[in-house]
Amino acid sequence: IRDLQEYMRVNRKQKEEIQELQQTNASQATKIDELEALLAEQQETLDKLVEDAMGEVKRREQQWLDIRTRKDSRIQELEEELEKQKEQARVDREKVEEYEQAFRTMDEEHRSQVNKLREDNKDANHRMQTSLERQKASFETRHTQLVTESTAARERDERQRKQIDELLAQKAWLQKQLGIPEIDG
Repeated sequence: IRDLQEYMRVNRKQKEEIQELQQTNASQATKIDELEALLAEQQETLDKLVEDAMGEVKRREQQWLDIRTRKDSRIQELEEELEKQKEQARVDREKVEEYEQAFRTMDEEHRSQVNKLREDNKDANHRMQTSLERQKASFETRHTQLVTESTAARERDERQRKQIDELLAQKAWLQKQLGIPEIDG
């Protein structure tokens, strides 16, 4: 019996230990369940944070991609505008060169015409000067001639007046001699 009692006691003790272990296991299972629930909650939070972070990364990547696309597009536009401006500058330079050449040609022609006109003018002035000198000499000759003729005409008029005065004086003398009254007229 003693053995039996000892066995029962050991068995009871083992039962108690099993119960303690079961309680400990139940307690640990509860803790494990709590930890698993906490772990699941933390995993869910972590997943949400990772998802949010990945969403933010995607959103920022899309923003950067949009910005980069706009900048690349703007750079392309600016490069195209630069090419157009370079082409326009080249065309403008060519036009300037053409205008400068046309201006030089026109200037040379103008200078040539001015020089020709100066020569022609010089010749015309010389001819006009010569003509004026001839006309002046002709006028001076004619003036001298007219002065001479005028002087001769005055002298002739003076002589005729003297002759008329003499004739009138003779007439008056004759009339007086003959006794004819004087008639004015």
